[in-house]
Amino acid sequence: MKRFFSPAVCVVLAVSAPAGAGALHLTIERIRSGKDNTLIAVFDDAKAYEAIDFRSAKGFASVPAQPGLITHEFPELSDGPSAVLLIHDENGDEDLNFNGIQLLEGAGVSGARGRGDEPGFAQASVRPGNATVHVFYDGKP
Repeated sequence: MKRFFSPAVCVVLAVSAPAGAGALHLTIERIRSGKDNTLIAVFDDAKAYEAIDFRSAKGFASVPAQPGLITHEFPELSDGPSAVLLIHDENGDEDLNFNGIQLLEGAGVSGARGRGDEPGFAQASVRPGNATVHVFYDGKP
């Protein structure tokens, strides 16, 4: 798969907080529409995360989008750390779409401190419990 996060891409602000052990409980906030799905990949390996190697993701989910927020639980992720990458795939092509460098769909990554931030695995890491990822979009909502 091709890398969909580059320095020019606006990504996400993510916050994590400890909660009950046993699973990763993910909340995705700021979804602008109910179009298609949000594709979520969770990595427990730094090299796979840095390469955005979806085949090596520890967890993957395609969750129907809805405006505002969605939640998803990864019960298989009972130990950590893990890093989360996601896209709001509004047109259903399973790719993050651009117009030049402008992001046409939403993107998110755990541990980012703001738009355009691409945290390394250590910064992006969350532990089992609750984690929240905010989705950002370029252009008009």
